[in-house]
Amino acid sequence: KDKDRQLLVSTVPIEVCEDQEDPPNMEILLAEWQKLGFRLAYDDTVSELTCQALGKPSGNFHTTQNLQPLLKYFWLVKVDIDWAGLLFLCHPSLGQGDRKAEVVSRVREEGLVYVAQGPS
Repeated sequence: KDKDRQLLVSTVPIEVCEDQEDPPNMEILLAEWQKLGFRLAYDDTVSELTCQALGKPSGNFHTTQNLQPLLKYFWLVKVDIDWAGLLFLCHPSLGQGDRKAEVVSRVREEGLVYVAQGPS
């Protein structure tokens, strides 16, 4: 029984999803999951400042600001793919080829992204 439990808690993280507001006793709940031996993952995290800079407000409850007081409970913090894609110009919707080249060219021209110079 103990081996089964160890296998479970060592391979199955508890993922806290971003589409619901945290309950008032969230910190107590997270601590209890940890006491049981589970690792916790914070799903689809976004940055308020980046969303503002991109002009793309987020309805996501998992913001870096909301994460701050709970960070000590999490083993893994996952980044929202849409947010990361916009930030790093690698979102799947940009595709490959002409469309992606057009987007990258435009952000360079408008000074919206830093482009490193020199040997890589």
